Amino acid sequence: MEEQQNDADNDDGTNSQSPFGDLTQHDVPVDIIVTPTRIIHVPKENRITKPSGVYWELLSKQKLASIRVLQELKKWTEEKTGETLPSGPDEVLPPTASRNRRGNGKSGRGGTGRAGRGRGIGRAGRGRSRD
Repeated sequence: MEEQQNDADNDDGTNSQSPFGDLTQHDVPVDIIVTPTRIIHVPKENRITKPSGVYWELLSKQKLASIRVLQELKKWTEEKTGETLPSGPDEVLPPTASRNRRGNGKSGRGGTGRAGRGRGIGRAGRGRSRD
């Protein structure tokens, strides 16, 4: 009798269980797919094993430099463990798309770029009588 593996991880870091082709080690399969017209729940028996953490050895210094939350996680983990985490091989990243910013571009979250303005009347406008 041939032994079956619970997960379909291959020696090269791919997972061939996906009906959409091979997944690489850092790809994250989903349990729910939401479209404008449907919500699709992937049956438990068809779900693929998810990564258990960050594969630092696959993450290049260039990619890490573009993802602030991973920079902070790596720094925190290294400080907590006292060990230097590995980095992946250097890579040339494709250019990133520029984002259209609302307002005058001074605020990264839209709005006017001036704190507290442009978001309704707020508390200061309530309950005042006009002379």
